[in-house]
Amino acid sequence: MATQSTECVLSQMLIDKSKCSLANVHQPSYDRTKLKHGIVHLSVGAFHRAHLAYYMDLLASEHNLTDWGIVGVGVRSCDKPISDALQSQSGLYTLLCKGSDANDVNVRIIGSLTKYLFAPDSPDAVLDVMSHPDTKIVSMTITVCGYDLDVNSGDIQHDLKNPSHPKTVFGFIVHALNKRKNAGILPFTVISCDNVQMNGEVIKRCILSFAKELNNQDLLSYIQSNVTFPSTMGKARQQRLIET
Repeated sequence: MATQSTECVLSQMLIDKSKCSLANVHQPSYDRTKLKHGIVHLSVGAFHRAHLAYYMDLLASEHNLTDWGIVGVGVRSCDKPISDALQSQSGLYTLLCKGSDANDVNVRIIGSLTKYLFAPDSPDAVLDVMSHPDTKIVSMTITVCGYDLDVNSGDIQHDLKNPSHPKTVFGFIVHALNKRKNAGILPFTVISCDNVQMNGEVIKRCILSFAKELNNQDLLSYIQSNVTFPSTMGKARQQRLIET
């Protein structure tokens, strides 16, 4: 489990570049305070930390593109351990990549995760960041089972009745899109990163099914006409550890 001392070590290594050099650790070459949150990611598991967050770190480090920082969101109560770890480390964590050769080891401090929000404690803050004009993408890794939408379930019924305090991925996405529509802000793109065939179509069906239950035809038409749901698919195995 991450501790305050872990945060101090990672922060000190960013301040003192010699420590990273001595340990042969790659560190962010960009100013993290200048990163904009172009992406909000729902459910920050190992797959996200080893892939999308890593790619955005490369984008900022090697190409000086600072519009694609990430705000991570823990949606469920079981996300509390990773929430505590990442919040205590200011979003920093260490990614270890090993090749087939025993000496082929790459250690990198990832800095693209600029903030982490735990939705059960602050749903309003999550909606605010999803509704912010800087947010261009809302991505997710919620596992295959996460797309089993039951509109009669207790949490979905709660979200349909409580737009300012949702509990589910679907509630957050639809109510955030509604806030953007009402504010005249262009919608974000919704991207599923789960290993689900035609995952863009799958999440689109879930979002439209939820929106239909709101009996808000303007919102439903807005989503159908303006929101994109590209299909992606990836599959890899990571250890279920908190990299520190």
